[in-house]
Amino acid sequence: MDLTALNKTMQYSQVNQMIYEPDSYIGQTVQICGEYYKGNHNAIIRVLDEQACCAAEISFFPADESAFEGIENFSEITVRGVFGTYQSYGVDFCCLNQTERINESQTEG
Repeated sequence: MDLTALNKTMQYSQVNQMIYEPDSYIGQTVQICGEYYKGNHNAIIRVLDEQACCAAEISFFPADESAFEGIENFSEITVRGVFGTYQSYGVDFCCLNQTERINESQTEG
């Protein structure tokens, strides 16, 4: 599922849908463009709507950590990974597994 073909508001809406109904998306390969930032324990892609007033976030686990070295927090990047969930402190969270960074020349459409 290539969300980069959608405008920002539609990307944000689709990511929210995935967060609220994760079972419908588990195992699907997802490509997303958004703001990267590194939290204390994981990397996150933040998708903003067109007005940048609303955000949806998904953690991701890189296939190769070195592909994400040197990226400054809140830089816009495109990633592709397999949608899944993980549990932390008894709470389920959505994530992208085996995530790769996609260069502009690699994006489709």
